[in-house]
Amino acid sequence: MTEHENKSDINRIYSIIDNLQQRLDRIETKLNLETEENISTVQTVAIESESSEDMEFRLGEKWFGKIGIIVFLLAVINFLIFPIGIFSQTLVLAVGFSISLIMMAGSQIREDYLKNFAGYILGGGVILFYLSIMRLKYFSSAPIINDQFTIVSLLFFTALVSMILSLKNKSIALTGISVILFCVANLLSNTTMIFFPVLIAICLATIVIGITYNWKSFPLTGIILTYFTLLLWTINNPFVTGKIIFVNDYMVGLVFVPIIILLYGIANALQTKETNDSNWSYKISIANSVGGFGLFAIILIGTNLAENGLLFIVLSIALFILAILHWNKHHSKLSTFFYSMLAYASFSVAIVSKVDTQNALILLCWQSLVVVSTALWFRSKFIVVANFFIFILILFSFVFSADKLQFTTASFGIVALISARVINWQKKRLELITENLRNAYLLVAFVIFPIVVFNNLPNHLVGIALIGLSFFYYIVGKLINNKKYRLMATGNLIIALGYIIVFGFVSENTTYKVFSFFLASVTLLIVSIVYTKVRLKEKNNSVLNQ
Repeated sequence: MTEHENKSDINRIYSIIDNLQQRLDRIETKLNLETEENISTVQTVAIESESSEDMEFRLGEKWFGKIGIIVFLLAVINFLIFPIGIFSQTLVLAVGFSISLIMMAGSQIREDYLKNFAGYILGGGVILFYLSIMRLKYFSSAPIINDQFTIVSLLFFTALVSMILSLKNKSIALTGISVILFCVANLLSNTTMIFFPVLIAICLATIVIGITYNWKSFPLTGIILTYFTLLLWTINNPFVTGKIIFVNDYMVGLVFVPIIILLYGIANALQTKETNDSNWSYKISIANSVGGFGLFAIILIGTNLAENGLLFIVLSIALFILAILHWNKHHSKLSTFFYSMLAYASFSVAIVSKVDTQNALILLCWQSLVVVSTALWFRSKFIVVANFFIFILILFSFVFSADKLQFTTASFGIVALISARVINWQKKRLELITENLRNAYLLVAFVIFPIVVFNNLPNHLVGIALIGLSFFYYIVGKLINNKKYRLMATGNLIIALGYIIVFGFVSENTTYKVFSFFLASVTLLIVSIVYTKVRLKEKNNSVLNQ
């Protein structure tokens, strides 16, 4: 089919639709129905397909010029940074400043043939001017300016001018470059009293610019650059010093990480609901929480985690505040999930850093109950599910790392029972469709308690303890009218009877044999009577209902 035939068929379809619309209008007029005003008929539009010639002009017009500018920049940057013996320092600087000024001036020419890459020319000129200033002290064996404060002040001023020009042109790319220039100058300052105030200023500037110009992605740029700058500063700025070591002032960085997390997180949470529900808002929350937590962890692990691990509690509080804020303001499930889970993780690291392994795992076990409780507040089944798998991981870590499973192991069974009950109590709030998660918690409790009994009680008391546990399950099942606890009681009773019969026959203690067999028989009779009464009650209820 030819291109002409394609266009003809499409136009014919438009004509049919137009006829249908006209007929509907006549029917509405005949029946005295209200008709929509200003309904425009469907116009037949000839659809032009993009020819190979169009693609050729698009490539030549838009992309060749941009790529050419980038290649030219690479050439000049190499000329500025890497020394060439035949050229003097003065000549290199003159060339660098001249080209940069010409490019910045040329970008202001409002000719049609320059409109596609005027921003590239301006950005390139700013970068070259910035590097030329750096050349006054760096990249040369004979620097012209030796004073650090002077060179850093010039770099900050250049970055500020670049920022003003970028905002004037409303260019998000050039503004991002300006933020990078600020970060570089901040790193070169190499002074704590300058570095951290400027870092906070950069953080606030990216937030304000993003809100003012409605650049939803811009705070994400600020987050990445801020955290990366702080990381470089913490490890001694290896691009300048050539070696990676943690600086002596790393504690100051630990104080500022939660502050930066809070600034970006609060600004994101206070946006309008439409903005907060956007993908960019979620990306900002993920980058802010994961980036802040990761940076904090790198600093502490690389320095002295055992001594300063409790500082993770500060990070945990900051992250949990943001989780609460995002939930209360917008009920943002994804943002709340990331902030809250990393808040729990931070608190867990604080525990592990100060308590021996076994006791730390017990505390983490009880912490999982706190996580379930807060998940109810946030109505987050994601947190509940994630918490279960973490709970299982903690349980296996405890079992495999312990020389003997002491009575404290029962903590896992108790937490599992309480968690299962809480989940069942608030399953509508959590929007849980199946019972699988609750059943898994009950299974953990069913397995843990007999293991604790077997490992910690004398042989002649094991069967008695298991029977007592069965009675506990029966009572709980009766009180809350839940069949699952009766099934657990039955299963536990079968285990108890099997143990009593086997150990009773092999035991040489006649008193134990008599008592254990008597207790088992009484228990079976009681359970049988209970089940008989339950069955009779169910039959009577069914007859009454009929």
